Amino acid sequence: MEAVVVDVGSKLLKAGFAIPDQTPGMIIPTQMKQMLDDGSITYGSPVDDVTIDPVANKEYLVQLMFENFKISGFYASEQSVLSLYAVGRISGCTVDIGHGKIDIVLVIEGAVHHLGSRRFEFGGTNLTNFLSQEHGKSNPQVNISMSDVEKIKEQYSCSVEDELAYQKTQYSCPVEKHTLPDGQVCFPNSMIVLTCDTD
Repeated sequence: MEAVVVDVGSKLLKAGFAIPDQTPGMIIPTQMKQMLDDGSITYGSPVDDVTIDPVANKEYLVQLMFENFKISGFYASEQSVLSLYAVGRISGCTVDIGHGKIDIVLVIEGAVHHLGSRRFEFGGTNLTNFLSQEHGKSNPQVNISMSDVEKIKEQYSCSVEDELAYQKTQYSCPVEKHTLPDGQVCFPNSMIVLTCDTD
């Protein structure tokens, strides 16, 4: 019997057979209504096993898997623990930056240290919204959809350690020109620079 690994997030669902060094066979957008709000389970759909979910959600997930999906075996684990196992470690600190939240989790000997773990209620969608607002200020004549802002964010954004690294990156980056599907042109550099300046 082959094991199937399923990772359900607020943006993407990833699933595939548990085969080492293989990417998931299926990566699709999550199609349910907003079941994860800032990384917390909503609308009675406990499918994302995060470190701060109540026990009742985990019990409901097990019941759902056995009764509705008729599976013969089930194992749920915190994503942070599995991330460390994947690189051959049992202790460490993981940082999971998701679509709606950021989890920083301390794992000691394969167990989550809950007192040392933190969740921040912002993530990629907050950055996308912020970039959209900044774009509206710097390029009010160019209309851009949220999905296009997200693509621009994923293609052009970068992270720097400090102000010195930011200035070095700012001066070394060529001016980028991005053509939207409807033919309009925008300049992502102005959005990125504004983002860094306002932090």
